[in-house]
Amino acid sequence: MVRRTYDFTYTFTELRSRRIQAPVTVVKAAGDDYSFLDGSTGWSAAEPRVHQLDAGHYDILREPGVAELAQLIGPLLARTD
Repeated sequence: MVRRTYDFTYTFTELRSRRIQAPVTVVKAAGDDYSFLDGSTGWSAAEPRVHQLDAGHYDILREPGVAELAQLIGPLLARTD
């Protein structure tokens, strides 16, 4: 489904040309490998905040992973800056 919905033929040069000016927060589940999103390599005006969860990808869909994710994103959603 994902492959049919999204085109995976982008290049890093293309990503740099689509520079994001807004604050970026990357939330990583336990076991996630490094991603180009972890550091600002031109795609983002500012270095993104990277948060590592103790819960794995499927674990965040049920307790206690849901609570861990909610505790992280709740304050981020409440921010007004």
